[in-house]
Amino acid sequence: MRVPLPVFFPTLAPLEDPIRSELFGIERLEQHAASLTTAVAIATRRLRIPYTVALMVVGLWLGAVHVIEPPRLTKSLLFDLILPDLIFEASFKLGFAELKRNARVIAAVAVPGVVVAIGLTGVIAAAVIHALAIEEGFSLRYGIVFGALIAATDPIAVVALFRKLEVPRRLATLVEGESLLDDGTSIVFLTLILRPL
Repeated sequence: MRVPLPVFFPTLAPLEDPIRSELFGIERLEQHAASLTTAVAIATRRLRIPYTVALMVVGLWLGAVHVIEPPRLTKSLLFDLILPDLIFEASFKLGFAELKRNARVIAAVAVPGVVVAIGLTGVIAAAVIHALAIEEGFSLRYGIVFGALIAATDPIAVVALFRKLEVPRRLATLVEGESLLDDGTSIVFLTLILRPL
């Protein structure tokens, strides 16, 4: 008796289920992103240009020429692909003892800062988009969702500069810890904001 191929290769199963189809698309996107970032990393070493700058230029070029169809930002894409990498990278490099020692300062800066950033970004985005008539029906509610998506800071370039300049370890811990807590706070607020929508 022959066993059907999808038993051994579950990703080759028919994609009739919409959730399975979306996850299959995310897996393919992860593979393309990993290949692309690896190629950019190799090129930046040979060309001696900053990796983050090269990655941004390649991303802008890909978006401009429509080489890759941009994915629809869904909850599963955000929670399964984007956020785990950001949070794992930040938490992996932080020492727990240092984070615990500076927890009050980090929390005092991160949580209120993200809440204020979400609110200000939402108000400004809604006002500008309404004033310029860019998108009809873009209300404060959508502005707040936008603010929650982009409020978290990502200090990759700052931390790399800190390592190069050999700044005190406590300052680097404060920035990295604040960034980690920013991500978590943004996730919580984005989930809470999207729930009634």
